[in-house]
Amino acid sequence: YSALSMAPFIPFILKCGHSAVYRSREMAGRALVPFIMTNQVPQTVRSLLADLPDCTDPCVRQNAVHGTLMQVFHLLQSYLESKHRANSDFRQGLSDIISSLEAKLWLANRQNPCLVTRAAYVDVLVLLYNYIGKSRIKGADSQRFWEEMATLVSNSELAMGIPYSPAVPGLTHYLQSITKLLISILSVTSDPGFANHKLLEAVKATKPCLSIAHLLHSDFHEVRLVVLEAILLWLKQMSCKHTTEGGGKSLLSLVTGLEEILLRIAVKEKHPECFCKILEVLYCMDFSNVLLKTEDAIKMNPQNFFHWIMNTADTSDSIEIQSVSLKLASKLIIHLVQNWQEEIKSEMKLWIRIITSCCEDEQETDLRLAAADALVNVAPFFLTNQNLLLGLSDTLLLWKCVIQLLQSEEQIVRDAAAGVVRVALSQESIFRKKELDFHVVNASMALDLTFSVLCDLLQQWKQTSSGIPVLLEWLLGKEDLKDFKATTLVGNDYLFDKGQANFWAEKLTHSRQLSEHLLLLIPESHVSPCDQEQLQQLKRLASDQAWLVTQLLQEMPPVPEFSRSIEFTKLAIQKERISICLKILTLLDAGNQACRKQEGLAKDDC
Repeated sequence: YSALSMAPFIPFILKCGHSAVYRSREMAGRALVPFIMTNQVPQTVRSLLADLPDCTDPCVRQNAVHGTLMQVFHLLQSYLESKHRANSDFRQGLSDIISSLEAKLWLANRQNPCLVTRAAYVDVLVLLYNYIGKSRIKGADSQRFWEEMATLVSNSELAMGIPYSPAVPGLTHYLQSITKLLISILSVTSDPGFANHKLLEAVKATKPCLSIAHLLHSDFHEVRLVVLEAILLWLKQMSCKHTTEGGGKSLLSLVTGLEEILLRIAVKEKHPECFCKILEVLYCMDFSNVLLKTEDAIKMNPQNFFHWIMNTADTSDSIEIQSVSLKLASKLIIHLVQNWQEEIKSEMKLWIRIITSCCEDEQETDLRLAAADALVNVAPFFLTNQNLLLGLSDTLLLWKCVIQLLQSEEQIVRDAAAGVVRVALSQESIFRKKELDFHVVNASMALDLTFSVLCDLLQQWKQTSSGIPVLLEWLLGKEDLKDFKATTLVGNDYLFDKGQANFWAEKLTHSRQLSEHLLLLIPESHVSPCDQEQLQQLKRLASDQAWLVTQLLQEMPPVPEFSRSIEFTKLAIQKERISICLKILTLLDAGNQACRKQEGLAKDDC
């Protein structure tokens, strides 16, 4: 289509922007964008702004003003995202738009009694300010624009106090918008290399209400949320390499000293979304600085702070809060183990219990992703460390969590859990053995590599004797075969329904992978008498299961292979897993007997 053929529709869309229905005005604002060519946007925006009333007009139709501002916002947004930003016409068009906005700036300040249109005007200013700030556009127009924005914010209700009831239409939106404008100014002017970097300092000196610390205590949770999202964005920008070398240092001044304030409001925050965002901010901060402040800010030592976080993760109804609490606790547990290893056994058990429960298949995806992220972060300290800081049992329990996540039906969870293997292979002691570029590890190959890495680690820890029985228990599984007695006689299966069968077949693939690595580990192992007793118990259990599976398979009615039930598939797969386990146990038993025979011969020679 061409703009010419669509032009007759434009007046009708502009007219819809004057509707008394808010939703209609909003839709008209979006609808106008595809009808205006990019090079016509500056002229159209200037025309729309020129039609806005002056402060001296006796009658102001606020619905029409709001609809026009919505159209200006969406047109300007598309214009700033266009591919023509490098040419001189674009810069000139931007300069003309700034001049047109300044001419109607009264609509954004206290002269305009309607908070809805004030918010819409400020949204346009924020959009333009962010672009000019990021693009570092200089000139007399930009200079004047910075100063007018600082004046607008310093004279707003954010600085002077809010004389309205919370029920006033548009108040919440306006406060959010003016807060975003303040944050945009802070972000741009924090850079010492920026010409007007001291522009807001003078304003803040006379208006303490405009500080980040003060806004974090706002009575409006919408304002607190906007500020917290900005702090989180600054922290993430600081963590990027390209930002750290340049703008990261300037952003540091915006977040320095906020740890104590955030801790204090965290224990009092009642709004769940704000509380979740506070925890995210604390997670992204320098944790050593956060822990230095806990005693003074909230009268908690690191261990008490850990219990408070874990209680939040354990009791909250919000998946988002549970997820970020789990990641925060995992960051803290590393600090606790490194400093108070002997004194935090109960804390470690609590953390492992929560991590284990979050890895269960029935948990929400976000929660399992948080568990995977936590395991990736603790991997160098607990899972692949040359020293078993948690002991063998708990370390293997965490590895089992990794394996469980790698078998998840959701690709995103498997990809996240594969990060543990990448961390393991990045360590020199493991990388030398694998001779594999750890950057190429993906979820499909991660499980096999996990078993390989784990077997290597058992040898490095000199724990093959104690580790093999645990891995054999994983291989055997914990299927309750007694339940099959009730289900095998009920014919509720659907013909050709192989969904669950495929899932169980995947379990068999994983069992075969584990058995291959166990077979390679056996020649390197010498099982102690204590572990031999555990292996004998495991052998008896496997033999009992083998007998029971055989009985259940015999009781099943003969049917064609293509219509066999899911129960038959499960039993057949369990039969093979038991068979593999018994084979390995037999090899271990034969190896131990050979060792005892050699020891006996050695004694006779002496």
